[in-house]
Amino acid sequence: SGLAPLARQLRLKRGEEEARDRRVTESYRSLAALVSDIAHQCKTPLTATKMYAELLPPSSEAAAIVQQTNKLHFLMDALVKLSRCEGGLIEENIHPAQESVKTLTAQALSAVVPEAGRKGIVLSVEIPDKLTALFDLRWTAEALGAILDNAVKYSPQGSKIRVGAQRYDQYLRLDIWDQGPGIPEEELPEIWKRFYRGRVTRNAPGVGIGLTLCRMIVQAQNGRVVCQNQDSGGCRFSIFLPAEYK
Repeated sequence: SGLAPLARQLRLKRGEEEARDRRVTESYRSLAALVSDIAHQCKTPLTATKMYAELLPPSSEAAAIVQQTNKLHFLMDALVKLSRCEGGLIEENIHPAQESVKTLTAQALSAVVPEAGRKGIVLSVEIPDKLTALFDLRWTAEALGAILDNAVKYSPQGSKIRVGAQRYDQYLRLDIWDQGPGIPEEELPEIWKRFYRGRVTRNAPGVGIGLTLCRMIVQAQNGRVVCQNQDSGGCRFSIFLPAEYK
């Protein structure tokens, strides 16, 4: 009987803390969604500004407008990615289904083809037409796109990037090989951390969010992603995803 009042106070205190945590989480998610929406809305006028600047007669002023618009576009993309990482938006919006792996690869590659072409990088895909796995197509394309974007960014001119896939009993393995500089072995566990910039990437464009977002998307689907250096040079990223519903 002497402990009953204390127990009631503890239950009341715990309930208050849980309610406060829920309010903070909901506010944080609302803020993250708002930031993401604003960033998306800003992309349209930025794209229009860049287009008009490119239509102007060649001049240092027009070139400066294009350059600064590209920077703003990059920052908006980073803001969207950061809001997704921080706001709990991934877990709530991922809906895995049985999807074509070739469609996934084509969708992710479409975003890097222009830059790969400018650098003379050959993109090679070896995936059977009927191969499927269990994943959310839109989100997983973004995860794969983050790896491909890094591969194109850090691979030398005229190199080759290969994408392949293999089906096992319980899971699918999607591999991405590049011929870039590789990653120092001591940095391999760190590359998935938010804002991490290694020795090779420290001076390159980027804010260190892409691989963090990639890992969060894959893990939200009961998968995993790993990276290994190749003996011949470059890296091999492997994404493991469930093959089908159990």
